[in-house]
Amino acid sequence: MATVFRARWTRTGQRVALKRVLPALRSSAHIQQLFDDECRVHSMLEHPKVVRYLAHGRDEEGAFLALEWIDGTSARTFVHPEQKLTSGATAQLALDVLDALSALHKGQASTTIRAPVLHRDISPANVLVSKDGVARLADFGLARSLAFARSTPPGTTAGKLGYLPPEVLAGRTHTTRGDLYALSVVLWEVLAGQRLFAHYEDPSARARAFVLEPRRPLRSVRSSTSEALAAVIDRGLALDPAHRFSNAAEMAAEIRAAVSRDEWSRGRDDLAIAARGGFLRRSKRRELTSRATRTLSA
Repeated sequence: MATVFRARWTRTGQRVALKRVLPALRSSAHIQQLFDDECRVHSMLEHPKVVRYLAHGRDEEGAFLALEWIDGTSARTFVHPEQKLTSGATAQLALDVLDALSALHKGQASTTIRAPVLHRDISPANVLVSKDGVARLADFGLARSLAFARSTPPGTTAGKLGYLPPEVLAGRTHTTRGDLYALSVVLWEVLAGQRLFAHYEDPSARARAFVLEPRRPLRSVRSSTSEALAAVIDRGLALDPAHRFSNAAEMAAEIRAAVSRDEWSRGRDDLAIAARGGFLRRSKRRELTSRATRTLSA
């Protein structure tokens, strides 16, 4: 729907992320309404784990949305066999996003309207990780504030296949548990280093799996993952939403309990190093983690 540019605000010299509707879609009233809705939702959000809104408007090139620039990468970088995250780094990423979701779902992330917000499009590309190892939730193009109706046409489902919860694909309403399901897919993928449904080569089999088949247990793909952490993520992927976590705070508490003190203590540094450009060989981890810590403290 849109392209995001790295830009500089000439008035302040500030680097920003500038989002614009694709030129071929600017004549579509529906697409323009979606973009206006995104601007409206994002403009009322303020939370340290949500990419910060700066401005929106129109100029000679059409509508734009200006957001803070995150110097780092997205979680999509880690969905790779050679770049998958450690348990501690995954836990830190999860807790950052769950912090944002808890506030959004309770209506506590809005500066103007105290109404719950559903993200509805959580995926690795929409979780940004800065070089200081902090994850932030981005892209509210499909988000819905319960304070006003969203302009999605009746009978349509919006989102990314592979991250949409099975109940939504079956025609039911997206709820807060749907956001937690999508986050669980992201956590599964950054630990496994591969897409959750990558093993389905036949498109029709993959389509059935989206709705009907239990998700692969995490330890069947990455056996080194602790049983406790794998159990949290596997629960978040339950086909029946009633079997998932009831809210973001409950899921966060389970993740904290599932990660060892040693993994937890180095998790933020591991996430920072990953965002700074890739993964470490085990023999070099301690040296580079120490160096990253000194850099971040400088």
